[in-house]
Amino acid sequence: MTSQFRCLDTGHPMTVSRQNFERITVVDEFPDLSWLDDVADRQRLDAYDHGFWNMIGVRAKATFLIPLNGHYVIQTITTPGLWGIESDSDDAYLDDVFSEECMNLAAMLATLGVRVTA
Repeated sequence: MTSQFRCLDTGHPMTVSRQNFERITVVDEFPDLSWLDDVADRQRLDAYDHGFWNMIGVRAKATFLIPLNGHYVIQTITTPGLWGIESDSDDAYLDDVFSEECMNLAAMLATLGVRVTA
C-alpha cells in the first residue's frame, strides 16, 4: 500500500537509541549582541562583523518509526535548542550543551510514548 507518507517495511517502531541522537548546530541569524555594546568589546564586535565568529544554536535530533498500516512512517523530533552561543566556544562547553539537549529530547520523546534505549 502506498500513502502520502515516506514509509519503511522494517524497523522497531516507537524506539530510538540515545546513541542515534544527532547534534545540530545552526547559525543564529538574528543574534542578540547587545552585550557587546561596551567600548572594551569593540574588538570582539569587529571580529563578528568580519565573520571570524558568529552566534549559534545547538539542538538535538532523533528519528524513529511510527507504525501505520503494516508499514512505518519516519518521524523526526528536534529540540528547540539553546541559542546565543558563540561559535568559537570551547568544545567541552558545546558537548555539555548537547548533553543537556539530549536530556530534553529524551523527555520530549517519553511524552510522545517513544522508548529511548541506551
